[in-house]
Amino acid sequence: MKSAAHQHKDPQVRLSFVNDADASTPESQETLAELARNDVDLAVRLAAIGKLDELNILRELLDANGDDGGAIATAAESRLVDKFSSGDVSDTAIRALLGSHASRLALPIAAHSSSAEQRELALQAIDDETTLVTVVQQSRLHDARLAAAMRLSRHDSMRSALAAVRSRDKVVAKQLQQKLDSAAAEEAALIARRHAVTSTLKQVLSLNEGVWTPQHGGKLQAARERWAKLEPEDRASHETEFTEAMTMAEQRLADYTAAQQATADSSEATDSAAGEHGHAPMDAASEPAENTPAAGDGATDETGSATPAQEVPRIDDPALTRVQEMLATATLTDLPGALESTQSAVSQDETLSGSDHVKSVLAHGQSIAVLFDPPYDINKARPGALQTRIKRVTSLLDIPRLLPGIDLSGHAYVGELQAHLAQLNDRITKARQESSDRIKATHRQFAALSAIIKEGKWGPANSMLRRLQKKLSAMEAEERSSLDDKLTRAEQQLAEMADWQDFAARPKLEALCESMEALPAKELSPEALAKEVRELQSAWKAMGVSRASNDLWTRFKTAGDIAYQPCKAWFETKQQQRQEKLDAKARLCEQLESAQNLLTPDADAEPDWKAIVRQVNNAKREWSRNRVPDRKPDKALEARFSAALKPFETALTEQYDNNVKAKEELVEKVAALAEGEITQHTANQAKSLLSAWKLVGIMRRKEDQALWEVFNAHLGTIFKHQHQVERQKQRAGLEHVFRAKDIIKRLKQLSRGDSLDEAEVQALSMEFQALAEFPERDRKFLLRDYRQALEACSRVQDNAAKRRSQAEQEERLRLLGLCEQLEQAVEQPDGASDTLVDDVTHAWEATDVKVQTDVATVLQKRRDAALKHLTKGTKPDYQANEEKRRDLLIKMEVAAGVDTPAEDKARRMQYQLEHLQEGMTSAGLDDSRQVLKKLEKKWLAAGPASQSVQGSLQSRYLKAYRR
Repeated sequence: MKSAAHQHKDPQVRLSFVNDADASTPESQETLAELARNDVDLAVRLAAIGKLDELNILRELLDANGDDGGAIATAAESRLVDKFSSGDVSDTAIRALLGSHASRLALPIAAHSSSAEQRELALQAIDDETTLVTVVQQSRLHDARLAAAMRLSRHDSMRSALAAVRSRDKVVAKQLQQKLDSAAAEEAALIARRHAVTSTLKQVLSLNEGVWTPQHGGKLQAARERWAKLEPEDRASHETEFTEAMTMAEQRLADYTAAQQATADSSEATDSAAGEHGHAPMDAASEPAENTPAAGDGATDETGSATPAQEVPRIDDPALTRVQEMLATATLTDLPGALESTQSAVSQDETLSGSDHVKSVLAHGQSIAVLFDPPYDINKARPGALQTRIKRVTSLLDIPRLLPGIDLSGHAYVGELQAHLAQLNDRITKARQESSDRIKATHRQFAALSAIIKEGKWGPANSMLRRLQKKLSAMEAEERSSLDDKLTRAEQQLAEMADWQDFAARPKLEALCESMEALPAKELSPEALAKEVRELQSAWKAMGVSRASNDLWTRFKTAGDIAYQPCKAWFETKQQQRQEKLDAKARLCEQLESAQNLLTPDADAEPDWKAIVRQVNNAKREWSRNRVPDRKPDKALEARFSAALKPFETALTEQYDNNVKAKEELVEKVAALAEGEITQHTANQAKSLLSAWKLVGIMRRKEDQALWEVFNAHLGTIFKHQHQVERQKQRAGLEHVFRAKDIIKRLKQLSRGDSLDEAEVQALSMEFQALAEFPERDRKFLLRDYRQALEACSRVQDNAAKRRSQAEQEERLRLLGLCEQLEQAVEQPDGASDTLVDDVTHAWEATDVKVQTDVATVLQKRRDAALKHLTKGTKPDYQANEEKRRDLLIKMEVAAGVDTPAEDKARRMQYQLEHLQEGMTSAGLDDSRQVLKKLEKKWLAAGPASQSVQGSLQSRYLKAYRR
């Protein structure tokens, strides 16, 4: 029995069944399920899945495995997506599908389901931000995009989603932008809090380094208050480190206070003496003002008179002396190394390490070394920074106050520090002037920025604004005080302009992006595709720079890279071809450079100029063949090729010129021979000159051709003259031979025409035969040519005879036809025209072709007889004429060997019996032809038969005559 279509062994038959099946019936669904599960052909399974409606089967196929498992699962997922989009799946089924295949189906359900509740269920099942971003990118529904976007938390995910919906869904884009802004603000606040913690801790740690100064107490208190204001959770991780640093700083403060108090007590007597003269003792803990003279420079009393400075007893400490000797020669550059080596020596010597004065000197030196690590560029410092540095350097140079009783004036680094202070004081005036000029220039830049913004040029304005922002960020607070407001206004104006430009430019830029994204589908040739990409890029560039162009540039650039991808291989192939040609040119240059030895052969040998010419011509031809048409020439390679060719061309030019001169001399000599008397000796000289001409070497073709034409013309004059002389000598004894040739030539001319003068041919033939005997060397050829010419003339005569015979035959038939017209009019006078006689008479004479006289006479008699019957109104004896014609036909048929019709068989038999003894049979072909010619004349002379039998008799005549 014949199997069903879905069970047919041919997969194409099964596939056709699936395509034509009605999927709405339960029976069809069962069959489709069976094919989708078990068919051996992948195409049949995929087609069946495309029509399945049973969700359990589709869910089962999602887990398909094997070689085709991936394709089967993808097809099942695609079918489920179609059903999600059409709303054919219930909420219960959605929950079941999500329960078993959430990782695979949550995304398509969230992106494509037509039910809001189902989309919400799918979104709840998604816990991967990458999948949520895909939902935002692929979903066609606003609520799905919004719900997925609101669940995003990572910055990169939110930025990807924002880029996808910026031009499609303004609401979602706004929400994502707000989330990004909030996250950025929170992150900035967190960074600020962390910075406050770390900066406060660093400030306290820095107080524990270097020399303690009176200002350190205030700084320590400020750091303590700032730390107390920080949030406990922010400072928790650094609390222990801060407590330790504060304890150490407070200890250093207590030590410093005690040392200052001890110094004050030891100098009390001196202070009392000074008090008698109106001087106030110096408070060691007080902070010097900026304009207060440093200790050691003297003080001024209320009356303005100068008083000597307070003297502090010099400290006598052997350890201090040794350390000062170690540091005395150190410069500012060498100071870090000197301090390190001194510190190492102090740590190894208990006497040195136990001296507080040594520690103070080392701490003071370390404070100075820190100022120059890294090296300080005084020319780049701003006024505020210079003022701060001046205060620090001034404080460090106040050695009597910082290190009472210790003299460092002889140390090299202290002298350099004083010189550095002088440079700072000198530089600060210039820095303030530069700051003023910089501020004025920045004001002018803001004015220019305002003008650009008014012109609507967002790109240049945005670029200038970024430069100004960078410039202001490098300024000090005092410099920025008059510029911050302008910067804020410029940013607002630029943002407003960007909004307007976005409104106008974004649709056009998006259209360019779409055009670029559509290019791969056009399947253009690589060259045409590259042209399209360049045109779209030019259109993008023509739109100018704007915020929209910055936002969409990544999309446009990515689409352009994808569209241009097929062109890369094509351009790489072209580049490879160009490189191959360049390599070939380089090899050509190398060959020319290595072939220079052709110009300098052995001392006794001449260069092979022909080989050199071939070398140069081949090089030029190969160079031209390897030309790169779509690129500018490589100047270096061109110069190298020209340099390699130059020696050859120079040598060839010199050789060409020498050979031209040689041939010009030969032309002059042969011209002189041609102009003089030409003899056999002259001809011999010309031949010698021709041989010399051939021995001359290479020349330029045009010059050689021009000289050869002149040279050859003179040679022709000489040789032609000699040929004529020789011919005249030959003709003197061979007149009859030349006459024979002329006769043959004339006969050949006559044979080429359509007609032939037989008399002339006969005369020429007789003249040829009458000529004297030809020489042995000419006889054979002359007789052969003569016979061929006569045969050609004979063929012309035969053709003319055939044409005359044919014309005569046609004329005879024409005249016969005229006679038959008259005879038909005699038999049927009613059907004849009135002008028949005149027409026949006129037509009878209207030709130049002549027939045989006897035939013409017979036909004229037959015509006249018919005219006579027409005139008298009588009729011929048709019966007698018919009998006569039948007898003639019998004779013709017997002579021609043609069968006779049944009606005249008896007549033919009787005729044959009567003439049997005469041998009149069809076997004698020559006799038959003669008999037929005679019978033809009799047939033409016979009178007319009746029209009723005339046709059959005429057919028998033609049959016998043609045979």
